[in-house]
Amino acid sequence: MNIPRVDIVILNWNGIQDTRECLQSLRSLTYPNYRIRLVDNGSANSEADILEKEFPEADVIKLDTNTGFCLGNNIGMQMALGEGTDFIMLLNNDTLVSSDLLEQLVNQFGKLKNTGALSPAILHYPEKEKVWFSIAKWETRWNRGEAQFRLSYDETYDQIKGKQPYETEFACGCCLFTSAELLRKAGLLDEKFFIFYDEADWCARIRHLGYISYIVPSAYIYHKVGSGTPSLVATYLSVRNRLLFMSRHLSFGQKLRSWPCILKDLAWHWLNVLGFIPRKKQFLSKQTSRAILRGWKDYYLRRFGKWNESTAKIIFKK
Repeated sequence: MNIPRVDIVILNWNGIQDTRECLQSLRSLTYPNYRIRLVDNGSANSEADILEKEFPEADVIKLDTNTGFCLGNNIGMQMALGEGTDFIMLLNNDTLVSSDLLEQLVNQFGKLKNTGALSPAILHYPEKEKVWFSIAKWETRWNRGEAQFRLSYDETYDQIKGKQPYETEFACGCCLFTSAELLRKAGLLDEKFFIFYDEADWCARIRHLGYISYIVPSAYIYHKVGSGTPSLVATYLSVRNRLLFMSRHLSFGQKLRSWPCILKDLAWHWLNVLGFIPRKKQFLSKQTSRAILRGWKDYYLRRFGKWNESTAKIIFKK
């Protein structure tokens, strides 16, 4: 019997302890045919060499600089595709996997209708029962002034683990499973995003080709939420990339409902930076508002990919 091969692509960028724990958890996998592609994004302190020595089962790809989530993963996927893999799974380095994860995803991929991408249920670590990702659904919540993707409904894992696989707008890049065949057909991640909203964009692209993304609740991983990207960098990129995603993929009706909320949010951050928001109503700092406004500016100036030096002074300010 021919057992499909799965290539697992993981990025490391100055996160050796998280990556070490992730790779250790992969040793518990019971699926018999997988390969690990560890892409080091120019980490300091010889992290790539250390991990290569500690985990000889991983193919370590050493890059000179931080190329971002998209390009780093694309390099790993290109190598896997070039060597004839059947499936590819993108996996964050700040995750821990369940032992039967690959069996669950491989088995479901062939059973579901027009399968494009799969994600397991993603649980908070160390809480473990609290769900972080179980759906991706674009929502406009006027009472909170939000227009963005909802990632869960505040469930526990016990509430969803018995469900059959169900549709989602995108499979989460924290753990995204798809076929080599589809990657060759649809292309890889769009490097304009650098990180954040890239998987939403890719899943929207395959949806236009007739493929569906699913959550497989019987499969699960744990995620150390927020341990990867510095907070102001994440804020800036989330704002800029959300605007890019919206311009590409939201329907007219979704845009009509979303833009008033977004513009109201933009006005608040301008007032915050200018000092017109009373201190007792400042739920975000001026520094955060500056990062958000820079996200807007770079979107409208079409500055995508990695930030420039001017933006770096804002998002890395101590």
